[in-house]
Amino acid sequence: MVVLGTVGENNSLSADEKRLVLKAAVETSVRKVPIIVGVSEFTTANAVAYARDAERLGVDGLMVLPAMAYVPTAEELEHHFRTVAQATSLPVMLYNNPPAYRVNIDLSTLQRLAEQPNIVAVKESAPDSRRFTDIFNAFGDRFVLFAGLDDVVSKGFAWVPEVGFRG
Repeated sequence: MVVLGTVGENNSLSADEKRLVLKAAVETSVRKVPIIVGVSEFTTANAVAYARDAERLGVDGLMVLPAMAYVPTAEELEHHFRTVAQATSLPVMLYNNPPAYRVNIDLSTLQRLAEQPNIVAVKESAPDSRRFTDIFNAFGDRFVLFAGLDDVVSKGFAWVPEVGFRG
């Protein structure tokens, strides 16, 4: 279950409120459902602090978004994702949502981030469903692929039948 995702609740709550939600989610799940937390912060330093707190509170993984302050270059985007991933031992899902965040995680950036062992998944919300094929062709099964837009789920997985649906 993704808690404090990106539909507004993450950036609308204070740091203390977010930590209370995470604590409640972890306690309620009783380890029967993995808890993945959205990491949507305005700076890399805040994202690192939040990721560490989330790990300490017992979440099972992180869904990391770009820093929200401005549109980063590819190098800044890579630095942000790598820095957050290196701050924790938790598995990390990168969230690529160009329509919402005005930045695309290009394949060369993903190639460099593939060196970080705990970056394990990509939630893809680019409106072009061919991104699934591009990622799969470039990386095989290195990343678990998730579809973030309802209208590209079936198209995305039709392009990559070997992957199948992972919900």
